Amino acid sequence: MKIIIIGGSFGGVSCAREARRLYPDAEILLIEKKPILGLFQAACYC
Repeated sequence: MKIIIIGGSFGGVSCAREARRLYPDAEILLIEKKPILGLFQAACYC
């Protein structure tokens, strides 16, 4: 089975981890355009 996840924010990384737990033999591809996974800039309302 192949699983493709688009987006490496917290939701995408969480989805990839859960997919690995549920389907240990699956090929999982996580696609993210930024160099860091699971990180997004917090908004500053100053």
